[in-house]
Amino acid sequence: MLMVDLKAFILLTFYLNILLYGIFYFFIERKIKLPLISVMLIITFFGQLVMGNWFDVLMVGVIYLYENYVVKSKNNFIVNTYLFCLLIILFASLIASNIMLPWLSFQGTKGFDYIFIKMSIMSIILLFLVVAYQKLKVTSWLKNNNSILLTMLLLYVYCITLLVVVILKTIEKYSLYINIMLVFVILQTMVITILFVRDRKKKAEEYENLLYKNQLDSLKNYTEQLEEDYQSTRKFKHDYKNMLLSLRINVENQNYGELTTFLNELDDYSEKYFINSAMEVFKDLTYIKDGYLKSIFINKLQLMLNKGIKCQFECRDLIDNPVIDLVDLIRILSIFLDNGIEASLETEEKRMAIGLSKTDAGLTIIIANSYCNNQESVSKLMEQGYTSKANHSGLGLTNVQEIKNKYPNLFIQYEKEEQLFTVKIIIDEGVAR
Repeated sequence: MLMVDLKAFILLTFYLNILLYGIFYFFIERKIKLPLISVMLIITFFGQLVMGNWFDVLMVGVIYLYENYVVKSKNNFIVNTYLFCLLIILFASLIASNIMLPWLSFQGTKGFDYIFIKMSIMSIILLFLVVAYQKLKVTSWLKNNNSILLTMLLLYVYCITLLVVVILKTIEKYSLYINIMLVFVILQTMVITILFVRDRKKKAEEYENLLYKNQLDSLKNYTEQLEEDYQSTRKFKHDYKNMLLSLRINVENQNYGELTTFLNELDDYSEKYFINSAMEVFKDLTYIKDGYLKSIFINKLQLMLNKGIKCQFECRDLIDNPVIDLVDLIRILSIFLDNGIEASLETEEKRMAIGLSKTDAGLTIIIANSYCNNQESVSKLMEQGYTSKANHSGLGLTNVQEIKNKYPNLFIQYEKEEQLFTVKIIIDEGVAR
C-alpha cells in the first residue's frame, strides 16, 4: 500500500475540503451564506480526520435537515448539489492517482512533493469538470430533477464507492486498486444514470397525462360555461325585445321622463349581462393555439368567475409554441395567476386583468390584480424560505426565480402601484436559449 506522511495527508485533506466547499458554494448560487460554508468546511475537515470520508455521509444528513427544516425548501437542490460535488472530488482524485501511477514509486513514505503534484493535477481536472458542469447546465438539471429519489441514488453511489474503497485497501497492489475503483465509479454512474433517466421519463409521461387530463377538464368546463351563457343569451334576447317594445311605446306616448329612467335601467341591465358573460371573457382564447396553454387560462378564468372576480382577458395575436419549455411556462403562469386570485379576493374590487401580445421580438404576458397595501414587498416574498402563509404557498416567487435563471431570454418585471400589482413576463425570441 501507498504510505503518506501524516502532515502531508492533513494538508491534502484540508485542500480537498476547500475545493469541495468552494465548488459547492459556487454551484448552489450562494443559497448558503459564506460564513456558514466556512463553518461547515472546518467541521468537515476535523470530522474527516477522525472518521475519514464517512463523515461526509453525516454532513449529507445535516444539509438535508437544514434545507428541509431551516430553509424550508422541499426541492432537495442543495443536498443533491453537495452529493454531486462529493462525487466530482472523488472522481478527480481517482483520475489524478491514475495519471501519477506510471511514475509512482511505492517505496518509502510519500511527503509534500507527492501531495503538491496530486493537488496540482486535481486542480486542473476539477477546472475541466466545473467548465463541463456549467456547459451541460447541471445546476438547472438538478433544480428540475429535485426528487428524493435522486438524493438516494447519489448517496448510494457515494456510500457504495466508499465501501469498495475500504475493501480494496486490503489489496496490496495499489495500481490494481486505482484501476478497479475508476472502472467501478464509472459503471456505477452509468447504471444510476440509466435508472434515473427511466424514472424521469416515466414521471414526464405521468405529468403529460395529468396536463392532458387537466386540459380535458378545462375544455369541459369551458363548454358547460358556453352552454350556460347560450341559455342566458336567449333569455337576454327575449328580455331585450320586451324592453325595445316598452321603449317604442314610451317614445310614441312622448313619456320623456320615464324614457330617461328606462334607458338608464336598460343600460345597467345590458352592462351587467356583458360583464358576467363568460363568452365576453373567453372570446380571445381562440388566438391561443397551444392546447395546454389555452387550458391553463380556461381553468383560471373559470375559477375567477366562480369566485366573483371581475376578470378581463385580452389576446389579439396568434400564440402558438413558446420558445421556452412549456411546462416551465405553465408553472410560472399558475403561480402568478393563483397568487393574483388570492390577492384580489382580499380586496373590495376583486379585479384581475390578463393580456397577451406577440411580436417579432417575442411574447409578452401581463397579469394585473387588485391587492391590499399591507401585503409584503416583492423582494421579501422572493427570499428563499420566506412565506406569509401557513401552508408555505408563498414560496411561489422563489420557484419562479429558479425557473427564470434557466433561460437568458426570459424576463420578469414586477410593479406595485396603489392597490394594483402587475407582473410582466417577456419571452425574447431573439435571444438564444
